[in-house]
Amino acid sequence: MLYKALRIYELDKKDAISADKLTKAIEMNPFESVADSSVSKPKSLGWYPPAYVERDDRMVYSLDKFSMFCLRTEERKIKPSMVGAKLRQRIAKHAQSFGESPQSKQIKEYQEEIEAQLLRQVPPEDSFIHAAYDHIHNRIIVDASSSGKAEEVLAFLRKSLGSLPLDVWHCKNAPGTLFTSWLREEHIGGRFDFGDEVVLKAPGEKESKATLVKHDLLCDEVSTHLDSDKLVQKMGISYDGILSFCIDVDLAITKLTFMELNVDLKDTSPIEAFDMTYSIVLPQYRVLINELMVELDK
Repeated sequence: MLYKALRIYELDKKDAISADKLTKAIEMNPFESVADSSVSKPKSLGWYPPAYVERDDRMVYSLDKFSMFCLRTEERKIKPSMVGAKLRQRIAKHAQSFGESPQSKQIKEYQEEIEAQLLRQVPPEDSFIHAAYDHIHNRIIVDASSSGKAEEVLAFLRKSLGSLPLDVWHCKNAPGTLFTSWLREEHIGGRFDFGDEVVLKAPGEKESKATLVKHDLLCDEVSTHLDSDKLVQKMGISYDGILSFCIDVDLAITKLTFMELNVDLKDTSPIEAFDMTYSIVLPQYRVLINELMVELDK
């Protein structure tokens, strides 16, 4: 499974994490299923082998100065309506038995009992968030569609390590203004070119927003939006005919897709295919980020 998004976080050189330290911290905090717990709980999270699909049980997968890891989350979700319906039944039964409605303390106890009962009945839902630490650039990349999901990984990593002083990836220029200047000048730089998607928004006007998909970004329609003082919020970019992606004003990379991935996986085992694929993919992510940083800081 290739990364679909890149949320990028940086560490200072003095805070660099060795592969050995990272591995030990992750191995000390493995995932434990809520189903295995003697106590009913709605959510469990912990580290899980990143190549679990390939039947590899290494908690950290090392490759080309990258340490790959994965946070698994298992959660039982109870609909409030289910709790409410059962609680009303319990209150009615109490009133019928004792001739009066229960006190607030008793209602709270009934609610907790109902929630605990439902937690045992509702099947848990799984999610996996993959991440990698680049030991060359002291950089963590998280394959997360939202900042909240990425922060869940970082928070648990911080807990596992004891501390994790991170900086969110940033650039010298205001991203929205910079992206807009690229479109006005019809040029990005380096090995980058325009994709076919853009979101533009007028400052301070919530309603004044334009989303164009599968569109020529250098057409008159886009120019008209720019002339009306709209700024780019998100833009599609292609990289050297290899990768396509969108980048937004938070510098989150989404919709990451390999346009061309030359790897021959014929007659390989699942773990060999995983290794061969990521031997190409991870270094490519590294180069992409480095070259994009150059353009962002011009």
